[in-house]
Amino acid sequence: PVIGLQPNDTLVSSNLFQLFGLKPMCLLDTSGIISQNRCREQAVGKSFVNTDEVTIIMAMLQLFSHFNSSSEYSCKIAVISPYKAQVRLINKTIAKHVTNNCSNSCFFRSIEVNTIDGFQGREKDIVLLSTVRSGGHSIGFVADDRRLNVAITRARRCCIVVGDVLSLGRSLSSWKSLVLSLL
Repeated sequence: PVIGLQPNDTLVSSNLFQLFGLKPMCLLDTSGIISQNRCREQAVGKSFVNTDEVTIIMAMLQLFSHFNSSSEYSCKIAVISPYKAQVRLINKTIAKHVTNNCSNSCFFRSIEVNTIDGFQGREKDIVLLSTVRSGGHSIGFVADDRRLNVAITRARRCCIVVGDVLSLGRSLSSWKSLVLSLL
């Protein structure tokens, strides 16, 4: 099935999006990090985590937090991932950041973190999608076209996909088409 790959371009009008040059759909490729023996998925029970993706997402959130205090740039943000273990790790990392840094704690508390399935039917201005799988392995149930459709249509203004282009592009699912359209 064909999936609508980009949210409505007319929604991207906020100065924050112009400031960062964000498009309705962005791809942050982590495959270069993988070549340096980093950004690998790790099994946690039946789930997976990718600690380097969490580090990247936290850096992006910290950058957004500096501008989000101004009403001119204010936006609602969510971080979603197909894996419960990744969601737990992101929540734990955000909580640790809030405990250790009093600045921008309101911004970080306002970020919603959930699984793709748990976020179904919800929307935020910016959605960061942590795909987790990397290193040329199978992308597993992430390849499900329905899950991809839910994931990339949750953003009102911008969906930022954080993932390994090489792994996602090898998939026989709609991920390959999405990756090719964003390169």
